[in-house]
Amino acid sequence: MYLWKNDGTTSLLCAGTDMRIRNWNLTQPIRSYIVCRGPADDDALTARYQPKTIDGTEVTIEEYHRRKHPSSPPPSSTQLINTAAALPPSGPSTTTEIKTTKSSANIPPAHTDTVTSMQLVMSKERTPYLITVSCDAVVKIWK
Repeated sequence: MYLWKNDGTTSLLCAGTDMRIRNWNLTQPIRSYIVCRGPADDDALTARYQPKTIDGTEVTIEEYHRRKHPSSPPPSSTQLINTAAALPPSGPSTTTEIKTTKSSANIPPAHTDTVTSMQLVMSKERTPYLITVSCDAVVKIWK
């Protein structure tokens, strides 16, 4: 796991046995996304993130949806705003800032085994690079 701040947002990068790398946006949970998909994920998979209060604790729920046809586009921003508006109030609303959900078709596959380590490094030009290592003996550098 790696905790980092960028443009006023705090995020937690994490990965594990499902071989996906996720960016959990702690400031605006609905803006969380999968950075790198698992090798078993197909192009029809879309992940959505919804804030929810469970027993007084704020959590972010990751939901997976399949598009009806792999070539159909992911949900529009308007559809996501309508989905978010239907949620029970849980603090200040950020629905006007929702971006389109990313589908797996736009996300590169990650590792073929459990991701065991990651590090975020900054170049001299302040460009962040994510370095990941997994049990498949592969090191990947993500820009």
